[in-house]
Amino acid sequence: MINHLKMALFYDPHNHKYTLNMIKVLLDNKNYTQAEDICKILLYKNSEEIIKLLLTKDWFGQWFGNVFDSFTKNIDLNFPYTCYITARIMEYKNEPQSANAIYTLINDKIVYPNLKKYIQNKLSKG
Repeated sequence: MINHLKMALFYDPHNHKYTLNMIKVLLDNKNYTQAEDICKILLYKNSEEIIKLLLTKDWFGQWFGNVFDSFTKNIDLNFPYTCYITARIMEYKNEPQSANAIYTLINDKIVYPNLKKYIQNKLSKG
């Protein structure tokens, strides 16, 4: 599966749907370091675009609902950027306490200013 996703990315490198599915496969196979590396790149370049895509819903349902479980079942605080995405999923699923718990634990590990600002804003609102 991962080889098919890599080939798809080769031919369409700006299609983040493939990238999100690749992260899912990596998380499901416990390849946390590779998943974290991809998350770092995606979040650095265009974090809100990626989050918006991940949370997109249309009349058929949640586009990436199948990806949510891969993030929420594979939380490892050693990988803060993957955890950041997990926290955003928790927010979307109306689980603010879980999201804030993750934000609190990763706050000191996140260095991207836009993500840091988002986390601090969420934590200040409680």
